[in-house]
Amino acid sequence: AVSLNTYGGELANVVVAKALGSADSFTAAQVDALKGMVADLVVALGYIEQAYEQVVLGYAASADTADENVWVAVQAAINGDKTLTEIVNEAGGAGSFSAAIDALNASVTNVDTAAGILDALDTTDSTKTFTWDQISGAVTLLADASKMTVNNIPANEVKDGENMSTLVNSVASKGINVAMESGAGVYADIADHCGDYNASIVIAEMSANGLKLTNVNAKMKTNSKQTTSYLDVAALALKNAGAPASTGVVTNPISEFYGYIIDLAFRTNAAESKLLLQTMPVDRIYKDNEDETAATMGHGSSMTFSSADPNFGADDMLNLMSHIRVVFFAPAADGSTTNKVLAYAKLNVDASEVVTTAEGITAYLYLVNEAGELITDQTAASIMELQQNAATAVSALVYLDGAGIQNDDVSAVAKSLEGKLNLQFSSSATLVPMDYSFDNVTE
Repeated sequence: AVSLNTYGGELANVVVAKALGSADSFTAAQVDALKGMVADLVVALGYIEQAYEQVVLGYAASADTADENVWVAVQAAINGDKTLTEIVNEAGGAGSFSAAIDALNASVTNVDTAAGILDALDTTDSTKTFTWDQISGAVTLLADASKMTVNNIPANEVKDGENMSTLVNSVASKGINVAMESGAGVYADIADHCGDYNASIVIAEMSANGLKLTNVNAKMKTNSKQTTSYLDVAALALKNAGAPASTGVVTNPISEFYGYIIDLAFRTNAAESKLLLQTMPVDRIYKDNEDETAATMGHGSSMTFSSADPNFGADDMLNLMSHIRVVFFAPAADGSTTNKVLAYAKLNVDASEVVTTAEGITAYLYLVNEAGELITDQTAASIMELQQNAATAVSALVYLDGAGIQNDDVSAVAKSLEGKLNLQFSSSATLVPMDYSFDNVTE
């Protein structure tokens, strides 16, 4: 999506100009843009390849394989920068997701071919132009006009008959939408693997049969015919393979996950006290201090996010925020490998509670019950019982639950959100501050 957002306009300009027959030559800047697309696609396909590597690694450790030596061989192949095909061979095959890996390998080959065609074109002279025959081999591999539509009209038929008039008339009501079907090139291939995505672009000119549109704001999107994306197919195959039965110690457990952990420690002298998640702000430190410092006041438990993408609005941000999860757990004690989950929490993105400021959008963090419902009663928001006069370690795992996230849910720029987390805790016990009176102290 990032690449399409950056170069989609130039790609559409080249493809549409050829489809409409309104351009016989293409500039060095346009060819450089095509080279930039290829570079971005190499990176994108590299990320997808890494995802499949991890799926193959998981498959090698599954019940379907049930051979630790296979897992070790696959891990060694990944660490040794072997190709995806070589990694799959070490696993003895890719099971039901072999078609996905074949499709990826085909995309990699097409990008390499496009790169070779474009790299042979010298664009150091900015005034130089290139013919369609010189660039068509690369362009068709990236985006094939014969499998693209403009407002549901096949791109290579827009100039025929009354299609151009129909297109011009539809611009006022629904703008321009350029869609790439499955098989329409590498950009469409990526949607087959990851799900559909889109980008906002500007088409410099569309002209045919005496009708012309200039500097048209448009949306370029994919329209995958892969009902279940290839990566989802692979993930399902891995899930169905299941974990192997184990009667002993697993030498090479899979332990990687994505998120971050905050390690905390608590201590109380109260005889009976529960550690509570303090959702709404409470100033417990400086409320009686004349020199109150705002930076150290209680700010409650919340997350604040902002986005650098002007096309990624408040609703988009709140959608992502609704999938953020926090798990409070007791770290494994010495000699144990098991963490004890204490409580779960998520953000309340209901409009009645969300706060919008210049810094971004803030949503408050609530504990949830077993049904996933918010615990709004502060006195019931208990994480755990605290032991009197003993330090207690608690960690918070913060992550984005990707199960409900699609490509359309994230920003087209490199980073969807940027923000911060604030945590505040309280006690179920009535805490009495120490008396700091010095009235009876003498020198």
